[in-house]
Amino acid sequence: MASSSHSTSLFFFFACTVAASFCFHSSMARSFDVGGKEGWVVKPSESYDHWAQRLRFLVNDTLVFKYKKGSDSVAQVTKGDYDSCDASKKLKVMKSGTSIFKLTQSGHFYFISANKQQCLAGQKLNVLVLAVRSPPSSAATPKTPPPPTPIIAPVLPPTASPPPPSPAAGTPQLAPQPSADSSPPPPAGAPAASGNSPAGQPAVSPDTANQTAAKSSSSSSSAAVASLALVAVGLGFISLFM
Repeated sequence: MASSSHSTSLFFFFACTVAASFCFHSSMARSFDVGGKEGWVVKPSESYDHWAQRLRFLVNDTLVFKYKKGSDSVAQVTKGDYDSCDASKKLKVMKSGTSIFKLTQSGHFYFISANKQQCLAGQKLNVLVLAVRSPPSSAATPKTPPPPTPIIAPVLPPTASPPPPSPAAGTPQLAPQPSADSSPPPPAGAPAASGNSPAGQPAVSPDTANQTAAKSSSSSSSAAVASLALVAVGLGFISLFM
């Protein structure tokens, strides 16, 4: 039951589409006056084939032939009869004076005057009809464009620091300057300085230190003796005057 309902729905949709297409084509159909203002005449100022080549004919368009009723006519013929202006095996003939012909299919349509002499004088028409393209379906779902591909930046390795530049060949190297606290090494053969001597003064040997101390003691004793002698002399002068 469900399958039958589905088939009916598809058939109904297809029928509606065909009907809409037919209505669209019918509404777009145009009407052409053959030969323009001159109409369907014996010796047109512009050949009918040249006139048709300037225009674009589609299926369901109509051709309007205007001519004098009773003295002329329009015959639809095949390609061979068109070339030979032979209307004896005509497909259709029109004599109303204002004949309307509907182009029902694509391809070539050939028309001539039923009067052979008028056909040979140029009263003939070759029309090429083009097929009509079906209109695009409005129900078509627009295609969604694919999402853009993300661009991943390349990961670069860390850049190593360059080594310090080596001294150029031939560049003199400066010797390190001695600090102020460092003392120059003693000359070879000199006695080593004692730990109590100030920095920068020559070291004193023990014998020399003892001699110096003895001289200082002797000098102090002599000075004391001289002082006592002067005091005694002074006391003697004082007692004389008393």
